[in-house]
Amino acid sequence: SASILARIKHHSTNYTHKALTNAYNYALDNSGREIYGIFDLIQFSETKNLQLIISDPSGNYQKEALKKIPAKKQQHVLWISEPHSFFAVLKECDLFIRNTTTDGDSVSIHEALFLQKPVWATQVVDRPVGVHLYTQLSEINLAASTNKSITQKSTVKQLIDLYETLT
Repeated sequence: SASILARIKHHSTNYTHKALTNAYNYALDNSGREIYGIFDLIQFSETKNLQLIISDPSGNYQKEALKKIPAKKQQHVLWISEPHSFFAVLKECDLFIRNTTTDGDSVSIHEALFLQKPVWATQVVDRPVGVHLYTQLSEINLAASTNKSITQKSTVKQLIDLYETLT
């Protein structure tokens, strides 16, 4: 929405990078660790002059964060805690971070790669080509995050050929 885009533009003026992460809801894994690693990302990004945009339409992560992290330590965080287009928000960001303790084949990673956004993701499962992998947040190199050399191969011709064989 126009109001979300305005919030992003207004909030991002003092930061060198805008990083997007996402979670659908506050959740813990079988070991009691936060699945999406949002609290660690908040602390990490505070020291990097990094605006952290958190996409969580449920709003539950923000409620938990306010219980665990003082609001003063979240000034660099922009919460989007309402239904919205993740893809549209991703277009406004410089990079995408997927800081999970477990994962599947994340659609959000593919969306970021499609938009040629640098992607940093935890090395907990196989990730697509072009994703920067890390095991510790300290391994994220924001300087490398400005490189837009990742290109996604278009599959349009392949799909047209497939449809023509079926008709």
